[in-house]
Amino acid sequence: MKNIKAITFKNFKVFGGEPYKINFSNSNLVLLDGPNGYGKTSVFDAIELALTGTISRLIPLENRQNPTDIVVAHAGADEVEITLEFEDDIRGTHLIQRRLKNPLPKDAKKISRFADLWQLYEMIDGTWQQTSADMLNDYLGSKNFSRDFLLFNYIQQEETARFLKSNNETQRAEELSKLFGDTKAAEQKREQLLTIGKRVDIQKRNALSRMNTLRSAYNITSSAQLSNTIITNHFFIFPWLSDRASAPEWDRERLNSLTQEKLNSFLQELDHIKNFFTHKEHYLKLKALTRAAQEQELIKYFITSFKSLPKINEYLQSELETSFVRQSLQFLTSENLSDIKNISTLDHLFNTLKLEGASEFIIRSEELIFEESKQRGLGSLYTELIRHHDAMRQDLSKIPDESDCPLCGQHYDNHDSLVREISKNGDLMRAMLSDQDKRLVTMRDNFRTINLRPLLIAIELFLKNTTSPTQDETRALLRANELKERLNNLSNWLIKEEIEHNDILIPSLPSNITEHQLSLAVEEIIKRILASAGTPNEGYEEANTGNVFDRIFREYFLNDKSYMQDDIPSKALEKEQYIRNVFYSSLDSVIKELGQLEKYHRALESAAYDINEILTVMKSQIGQYRKKLITDIEIPVYIYSGKILQTHQAGLGQGIFIKDPTGGAELKNVRLVSNWKSDHDILNTMSSGQISAVVISLTLALNRVYSASFSSILIDDPVQTMDDINMSSLVELLRNEFGDKQILLSTHEDKVSKYFTYKFLKYGKSVRRINIMERKDYIPSNNYIYQSS
Repeated sequence: MKNIKAITFKNFKVFGGEPYKINFSNSNLVLLDGPNGYGKTSVFDAIELALTGTISRLIPLENRQNPTDIVVAHAGADEVEITLEFEDDIRGTHLIQRRLKNPLPKDAKKISRFADLWQLYEMIDGTWQQTSADMLNDYLGSKNFSRDFLLFNYIQQEETARFLKSNNETQRAEELSKLFGDTKAAEQKREQLLTIGKRVDIQKRNALSRMNTLRSAYNITSSAQLSNTIITNHFFIFPWLSDRASAPEWDRERLNSLTQEKLNSFLQELDHIKNFFTHKEHYLKLKALTRAAQEQELIKYFITSFKSLPKINEYLQSELETSFVRQSLQFLTSENLSDIKNISTLDHLFNTLKLEGASEFIIRSEELIFEESKQRGLGSLYTELIRHHDAMRQDLSKIPDESDCPLCGQHYDNHDSLVREISKNGDLMRAMLSDQDKRLVTMRDNFRTINLRPLLIAIELFLKNTTSPTQDETRALLRANELKERLNNLSNWLIKEEIEHNDILIPSLPSNITEHQLSLAVEEIIKRILASAGTPNEGYEEANTGNVFDRIFREYFLNDKSYMQDDIPSKALEKEQYIRNVFYSSLDSVIKELGQLEKYHRALESAAYDINEILTVMKSQIGQYRKKLITDIEIPVYIYSGKILQTHQAGLGQGIFIKDPTGGAELKNVRLVSNWKSDHDILNTMSSGQISAVVISLTLALNRVYSASFSSILIDDPVQTMDDINMSSLVELLRNEFGDKQILLSTHEDKVSKYFTYKFLKYGKSVRRINIMERKDYIPSNNYIYQSS
């Protein structure tokens, strides 16, 4: 037998990063006591997680949300470990460990994927090694220990009626029937036969479907009149496609499974080809025009830049000079001498403006910079204020309607009053200057009046009188120059096709055309291009429904006019007759195939009948055998439930019956009743406390009958749902009937803990009490004095 010797927690729920170990060794009864909320149930959760890889009482509620933490991790820890140590009569001590995976699988923090978080390890030769659930199943002597643990070994605090409430009567029977290993081989054979039966059904449906398809696709009743059809030799309409995967099916040497539907489709395709040749002239012309009209970007550059390309160098030079002058203007208008000095090509600026005095300008600016460099302290501040004051006064002269001071916001009667007041303040600041400061101000005023202002006036006149293209127009012109050859070809093609366009082209730069106007101009040229195709022949639109001509030209002629041979329409007529002849001659083979299918279908029906008969017999025999096996737990459940309940509606000492209400020879449903003559399930006749007692009885009965290797029984705080009488009966049952088992029981009531301790110690059983709140364990001794009767 195997039971739990110890468990060690690390970062699990209330247990922190310091490993905490609980020892269960050499104890018939282990009591976890202490107030609620200190980790009693967490101990059971940890044992369940270590043994099964999940915690069954967790409920996924997050929907599409992805939690950021692990539900059982202490304070968001990344290292969570549960180590379980077993006592084994044969192998001695054996250790396993559930450890949080690293890295975590994607979305595994969701409760719905909780089991994906954990990796199982086994201690082998002193080292932890990864292992699988199969190892644990083998060690604990179970094919599916995760299921058996919840049925045989673990009674949860709030889920004591889980087996009864979560399963209907049929599901209860199926769940209990999984325990009967005796029927496993028969079930496997039955499953194999079911698989064979499904395959036979699929083949039968396929045969029937093929038969119906042939009957509807071919008019079998009229096949006699189509006999003796003469088939001519095969020929290709499109020989250049014969060795390609894209070759049309109707032009291949062999026409397989030629149905009426396919025949109609092939004939319609040949009609499309004949119509294509009827309208080929208009189609090819329209296709060429459409291709030209699709070159919208080229047409845009054709409109904006084609006529300006001969003067591209002049336009580029003009735009370059204008940009240079505008950039220089930004430096000059700032009146910042350092910025003005950074204009490295002042000589070039004066030459561009055709203005003299470049040397004088440079000398005076350098003198002024030198004079400013000598300024220090308050005088320097005053001169700088005067400079900004003068600049502000200049700017105000450009706003004749302004009458509010831009500095203080004070309102004046008119603009002239504002200007006079600003000038007066300027004179006042000048009066505060020293002689050296006054000299600097004078030099600055002279430089502004004599040197700077004439230059600014010249720049304004230059920009006003110069018409150069914008930067966007220059970029467009450069791009048009790259496309010059294509633009020339477009121009020549428009002239050749006699498509008027000169009235739309922009004659010179700069232009004031907007993006909207340019779009309209592009649309107009496209409209004129497409209009030049002329009116199509009668029936063209109907024949080209869905642009079928584009597909014909692409798939059959590879977008190459050289393949469009004149004899193709006549070949299409011959191909129509050839396909019809092949279709008519194929009916003999269709009738033969149909006969074979009917014979095959009858054989499948016979096989399906035999399989169903065998399956029915097997199911009945397996059910009857299970019916016999259910008697293994009927008596223990009746005895254990009677001992715990003591008294209930059915009478004193009466137990619970396991009943199949269908009453047949097979086990189909499982109903638990308190009176054999009643058909009402105990879920509807007993209180929650009594139902809990019945579930504990059922678990204990299952454990007694089927649990062969793992001896531990876990009961989480049964006091919450059971009364004192049932508790008293439970302790007697556990002590007397399960003395060879390891009982792990939790309770939040100290009196119950002491009562269980007393009952077990009185009969010489070992007890270990563990106070989870205090993290301490006690091994009470039998100091009770018993009086003889």
